[in-house]
Amino acid sequence: MHLQDGIQDLSPAVLALPDNALVKSVSRPDLLRDAVHIWTAAGRDRRRLTTCYRHYDLLMPPREWNWEETKFWQEMMIRRYIDGTYLREYAGSVDLVQGTNETTSTSTFDDPADAAYHLRAEAAMVSVWNDKFRGRIVQSVDGGEGFIPADCKMTLLSGPVGNDIPAEALRLSRDTDSPVDYHNYSRWQDGIRDPGDWRWHSGRWWFMEQEHGIPVQWVFGECGPYLDTDRGWRHPNVLGGDIEKLVAAMSVVCADITATAAFLDGRILGQGAWFSSGSAASWPHYQYSASDIIAVANGIRPLWKKKESPMSIYIQSNTPDNLNAAIQAMQREGFVETRRGTTEWAELEVAPPPVPPFYTRLLVGTFLRVIRPTGIMVYLNSALTQPWSRGTMAQGNMSMAVALLYDPAKDLTPPVGVLCVLKPGISSSFPNGLWVAAIGNDGLPSVEPA
Repeated sequence: MHLQDGIQDLSPAVLALPDNALVKSVSRPDLLRDAVHIWTAAGRDRRRLTTCYRHYDLLMPPREWNWEETKFWQEMMIRRYIDGTYLREYAGSVDLVQGTNETTSTSTFDDPADAAYHLRAEAAMVSVWNDKFRGRIVQSVDGGEGFIPADCKMTLLSGPVGNDIPAEALRLSRDTDSPVDYHNYSRWQDGIRDPGDWRWHSGRWWFMEQEHGIPVQWVFGECGPYLDTDRGWRHPNVLGGDIEKLVAAMSVVCADITATAAFLDGRILGQGAWFSSGSAASWPHYQYSASDIIAVANGIRPLWKKKESPMSIYIQSNTPDNLNAAIQAMQREGFVETRRGTTEWAELEVAPPPVPPFYTRLLVGTFLRVIRPTGIMVYLNSALTQPWSRGTMAQGNMSMAVALLYDPAKDLTPPVGVLCVLKPGISSSFPNGLWVAAIGNDGLPSVEPA
């Protein structure tokens, strides 16, 4: 459910939700505290409920600000809601927090400069949250103090339906343990589901994950049947406010979601925040009353759970006779033998995983400090064969920032140890971008994160 204010009969609506439920509130963290109390007081497992908080009064940082300034801005935004009351009364009931809402689109990431700005803002927000708030005792600006749970995560993007999310955002999600929020509204017109809905609307997130090959956690921060911004499930051109059609529509989408590997792997946090409740004046065609929530929850409950495989057991024995005796005993209990084989054993030690080179772990927007005493050259191509005429950067220079991520498992260029500091196509003066060597011929680093 998606709460913008309190609603009548909140308790039965919360309790109707299936396990692995999501309750989201906008600017009312007290409603999440109440939802958790209702859930646990009924004996429900707290781990089966995800709560999500979005503060309405958050702004994007200035575009011209650098990485450190952007982090400073994002900390100011977080501290708009992390006050003494939040720390004392609500922090323990919140599992997810969110940044700005629906500020990107496919066109955002088609524009390199716009993409870099938004990815820097997202990376800064999650960096500040993970480093200064998550799992820490926090002092608020109004003198409050309290603990933010270590499993309270910052979500990324809150991306609008029907728009792409780039691979860089999924990598950031994976590397920082920050779920991606996609608003997976389902497109319906006159009671009929759009034939392209799953591919381009309610399931677009799944196709993006498969395309990029980067599995992440997902949360659906807004969802439900829609036709366009103003026409939700109650509009005559969508489902006409028919609760039976709503339950059927939500069940169809739910069946698609539960067939994905993301659901089967447990990477979807809750059934989705059905937009919206408590805001009838501003979103009349999207409203869910408590009875609507209960009806939908009852309709999807049989679907919103993992398919359990038949139970099987393995028997080991020292001799074939002992094995046969054990099998016969289990067959009397209703088990059927499916296969058997011999057992060999070996003792293994866990080898520590190799640590990837530092230059493969840098994020887009990371500023670089030149540490080589002789400075480094800047080149006009990734092969480092065309020096820039003015391209020597002296030791201590911090003007360069990473413009492209380097994935050694996929990228054949640039060569190992080469970083792009101006993305190709950004400047007509440097059509192939600008490049530097992160490590020198002596194997020592030439740069480090600033």
